[in-house]
Amino acid sequence: MTNRIVIFAHFDRDHLIDDYVIYYIRALKELSKAILFVSSSSLSGTEISKVGKLCDKVSTRHNIGYDFMSWKAGLDSIRNLSDYDELILCNDSVYGPLFSLQDLFQKMKGKADFWGITASQAKKKYHIQTYFLVFTPKVFLSDAFQIFFAGIQPHTCKEKVVESYEVQLTRRLHSCGFTHQVYIDNPATALNILDLKLTQIRNRGFYPVLKKLISISSYQKDRWTPNRVNTTMLLWKKLIQDHHMPFVKVSVLRDNPGTVDINDYNEFIRCNTEYDPELIRNHLLRLKESVPG
Repeated sequence: MTNRIVIFAHFDRDHLIDDYVIYYIRALKELSKAILFVSSSSLSGTEISKVGKLCDKVSTRHNIGYDFMSWKAGLDSIRNLSDYDELILCNDSVYGPLFSLQDLFQKMKGKADFWGITASQAKKKYHIQTYFLVFTPKVFLSDAFQIFFAGIQPHTCKEKVVESYEVQLTRRLHSCGFTHQVYIDNPATALNILDLKLTQIRNRGFYPVLKKLISISSYQKDRWTPNRVNTTMLLWKKLIQDHHMPFVKVSVLRDNPGTVDINDYNEFIRCNTEYDPELIRNHLLRLKESVPG
């Protein structure tokens, strides 16, 4: 086992540690020496006990600053960071792992100074998406990394966090000469997106989606390039089937921002992954039942 340390950022609006999170923590425990669980929810002693034996430290903090403040809090609490061979930063915004993390790490071993699962080019700025990041000591012991996290501020606007930290982390480390890689390298194509839009036309009614499709087709050619598309939202099934994507975003099945077909998610995940879709179903049902008002 590689001498890894994990900092897991958690938030739950009902102040619970859900079963899908416990499953994820168990999987991380199998390949890590230490796990720091940092929650921005008000957890009871009963909830903390759910992961107490799996994690080396469970801490709570005020719900400000999103995941980057949780990761900063975790990093600030580590006195012996140089004792570890890898650092994992991750969060509870995904269901999984759908497949073995051991296989994932074996495939990515030695490929780069830091890596993630997928990349995006939101706001025309390429970056590795931060729901799962892995760093070598060359990076996490560097001045560039330490200075970046020392400067994290508790922004209350999510867009500000994405722009200032999620996007800038990859760019800052790249500018310092560190190499990076992603497990799934841009599987989207213009044809994939066109097929998706045509499916939406069939499923949601003709005019509104056709109008959007015409608008998309009038964009500059580079708007069709893979990095312009958030594949974790729009092509989640393709990622799983073709690339053994180890996670599915919670927001895809909770909010469906890409208006894609999710009606068969239970059967699809059961047939195509090693994951129990009941973990997803139970979480989504709880969220639906606990909606305020």
